Amino acid sequence: MKGRHVTRKMYRAAVSVLLVLSLAYLSLFHYVRGARIVKPSIDEYQHSVVRIYNGPTMVRSTEDMQDLGVVAWRVVSEARLSPGSFYVLFLPQLDIREKLHHFFHSPFTGLDSICADIWFNSCTVYGLNESTWGIRRSRVYPADKLTVLVILIDRLKRGKTFLQEHLGAYIEVFSGMELHSLPGRARCWLLLMKQCARDDKLTDFVERQLELRRTEGIDKAEQDFWNYLQKQPTRNSLELLAASETSPLPSERQRDIGYRIIFKKLLREYRSED
Repeated sequence: MKGRHVTRKMYRAAVSVLLVLSLAYLSLFHYVRGARIVKPSIDEYQHSVVRIYNGPTMVRSTEDMQDLGVVAWRVVSEARLSPGSFYVLFLPQLDIREKLHHFFHSPFTGLDSICADIWFNSCTVYGLNESTWGIRRSRVYPADKLTVLVILIDRLKRGKTFLQEHLGAYIEVFSGMELHSLPGRARCWLLLMKQCARDDKLTDFVERQLELRRTEGIDKAEQDFWNYLQKQPTRNSLELLAASETSPLPSERQRDIGYRIIFKKLLREYRSED
């Protein structure tokens, strides 16, 4: 009888520990913070475009993130795609939860600098350039609005539900994000280019962001994308790349890329043919 009583106590203790660990896991990994991107009206979209244009170049508030989410939602829906469930968050300063996120996913990403963190169905950006936790030295830094807009277009155009994003995240850890490939980046820019052809104010915003862009401030996939377009700045070239299933070998990177010039060339084609 005594042995059976001890066994029950050990069983209850084991269940309790498992429950605590499960709750800690769910809290650290599956708890999504931030504001949800919801379907905007046309007026809300237009006001958001004006605000992101008139405001600072960098993301500086939760309101900036919400405006970028509204614009991304409209870009995706105008392409007759169904935007997925997604949240946005701005952190003026890192907190413990965010540092723990970075520590646990650092072995899988291998990134030593982050301007925007995708966590299941949310995107977090940061207010300061500061060190964070990781297997090796790592830091976060503020993101410009155009970078975040492209990221949100990529996430929303997938059309995934809350559950699909959470389950698919484990596969994406090993397969990598489509956004980090040349065709994946091209698909986002293709949607954005088509929306710019319809919206002069959004065009002004993109042009302004590209004019102020520094090559060293963008990620490798974005550099490779614009480097590719610099040699072939045509609508056909962009659409062929977006339709491709494999990334072409990146050409030698150019130090001075005329982002705004390339954008305007492509935009002229889209406006003349549509």
